[in-house]
Amino acid sequence: MTYKVEDCEKKSIFRKLAKLWRDRKSKLQILVREANTSRLTSRDLNLLKPEFIDQNQWDLFVQRTVSPNFQEKSERFRTMRKKQNHIHTMSRRCYARLTHIMEKRSPEDTKITRSQVWIEGHKKKNGKPSTQAVGEKIKEIQECPLESQNTTNIVDDAIRLVFGKEVRGRVRGMGFGVTPSKVRASAKQNGTVQQLETMVQSLQQQMQQNQLEMQEMRSMFLQSMNQQNQQEHVACGGIGSGIGNEVGSNGDIDIGAKKNGNFDHVSRSNLRNVSLGDIRANTKCKLLHWCADELVVAEGRIASTDPNTKVHHVVLGRSCWKVWVDKVLLEKVDLI
Repeated sequence: MTYKVEDCEKKSIFRKLAKLWRDRKSKLQILVREANTSRLTSRDLNLLKPEFIDQNQWDLFVQRTVSPNFQEKSERFRTMRKKQNHIHTMSRRCYARLTHIMEKRSPEDTKITRSQVWIEGHKKKNGKPSTQAVGEKIKEIQECPLESQNTTNIVDDAIRLVFGKEVRGRVRGMGFGVTPSKVRASAKQNGTVQQLETMVQSLQQQMQQNQLEMQEMRSMFLQSMNQQNQQEHVACGGIGSGIGNEVGSNGDIDIGAKKNGNFDHVSRSNLRNVSLGDIRANTKCKLLHWCADELVVAEGRIASTDPNTKVHHVVLGRSCWKVWVDKVLLEKVDLI
């Protein structure tokens, strides 16, 4: 099978493969040594041979494993391994997986440090340390200042204070293949991401405030326009007089009242229809100038008299109609 990985991860992957092969080879050597010391025949040794290894290679492997030089070297490494007192209890589970499990169990805002991971990885199921030396180190870590226990900086944390300087190219308590340069790069990247997230949140809050201000300004503008229209209608003697000339010959409102200056000719039924918005759609109308009532600016058709109708996503409100302009008679007129 083929896997596509980044170039920076290839070295770590090959190191992991080599480690797995060494572990497998070490188990085979243990079985060969046990078979060689017992009264087993060569046939029993051949039963230990993996299927993917040729017989000649297997014979060389067995010959090298039972040689005196290899026995001496193996015994020396066994002695070195017995001196290791800080034995973890994670079995086949790595530090990265243990960190993931601890993050899932902890609250969302809590950060898991490598000091906590190291302590958890060196305890038994009953909560006791794996060895006496591990118990002493855990006690020293817990006695360190809280700042060093809660920090994610590998230079100033409790592990660095207790164990001293790291071995070159390795980081204690963070898993296989982790190097100090990778940790620093990851911390820098996380800091940059946090800054960007903070900037995005501030921009979103600012946009929400701007939207609220725009809505307030829009409501204030519509309210002032409604008040101005009501004042104009009161000054002209009612709603009917203000819109008398705006409705054409096909409308339901008497247009002679405005021309003759006598507003008593406007019937009450017509005023009721205007106030309730019962004028039919596509009724012809004329648009007058704001200052000169007799000056016709454009001709059009009434689209809607419903106060809840929207124009450009803005509710018209009372005393405002939606009109389709068919013919412009006077250009360059200010619109309010």
